[in-house]
Amino acid sequence: MPNHNSQADLPQEAVYKLIDADNCAEAFRMIQEYRSQAFGCPEFTLYEALCFYDEKNDLECLRKCLSFISDNPTHSKKNYALFTIAMSLCNVGLEEEALSILQSLPASYPDRDREIHKLEATLKVREEVRSVLKAIKG
Repeated sequence: MPNHNSQADLPQEAVYKLIDADNCAEAFRMIQEYRSQAFGCPEFTLYEALCFYDEKNDLECLRKCLSFISDNPTHSKKNYALFTIAMSLCNVGLEEEALSILQSLPASYPDRDREIHKLEATLKVREEVRSVLKAIKG
């Protein structure tokens, strides 16, 4: 098995620590090594999504998040996957869809309200720009 910082760490915790330290290349390597030894856990798919997000590969991030949620619809990290989906949707210009997902999260979810306010402001500016553009076009 791969070596990680503490003997008490579970594999998924060791992988998350790498992601949290912005070491996605090592996290990907560790996930593949664990899987090659027939050890898997649902979090690995979500953690791959986080790495794709960090690499600005929003399409793969979305695919991995969808896979995670489809395979684990009641997992405790489902809201984390939904939040990640919303952020990826923002990155590709789908703010209205992102807003809808964020609004579906519990009000207590970390950063939910902050991101909702940012998206609402972005959408308001976009609507104002469209109005000005319409006036310019006549």
